[in-house]
Amino acid sequence: MSGNLSEDRPHTYPLIDSSKFSGSLKGQVALVTGAGRGIGRAIALAFAHAGANVVCLARTTHEIREVVDLIALETTTEALGISADISRDDDIQDAIQRIKKRFCRVDIIVNNAGIDRIGAFEHETDFKAWWHVLEVNLRGPMALIYQVLPDMLCRNHGVIISIGSRNACFQNGIIEGSPMFGH
Repeated sequence: MSGNLSEDRPHTYPLIDSSKFSGSLKGQVALVTGAGRGIGRAIALAFAHAGANVVCLARTTHEIREVVDLIALETTTEALGISADISRDDDIQDAIQRIKKRFCRVDIIVNNAGIDRIGAFEHETDFKAWWHVLEVNLRGPMALIYQVLPDMLCRNHGVIISIGSRNACFQNGIIEGSPMFGH
């Protein structure tokens, strides 16, 4: 798996082939949370192929290192890997300080990090575990935006993309919280 969307799945992603956007984001700084694997990894690589300098943020250090190394191998853009937990304010503040020291700013945020718990809410017995889902999926991205938005507004430039799940919209009794949305 090369990390290039057009090579990995050409039949699925021809309209978003990252090679079509080569250089279009040159000089921009993109921060991608949950960049160590899955969609976040693909997003980080796509931004790098489009010319953006990419900050890969995730909890797992070795996964971040792999993505940063792949960006260095496949592109000429800069990549910074930061191990951080989006649910921890001190991790967010430290990450933003490191980003500003290296790149001076963030132009694009992709809030991709997220977790879930399978199981119906009414059977949940561990309130702290349930609350942690909200800390990661809702509070963390907002805390990150809160740190970066003032600078974006001062520069009159910035893009914030927040990725969520459709599961909150459907009642199925399996995904936590879904029964509440069916009434």
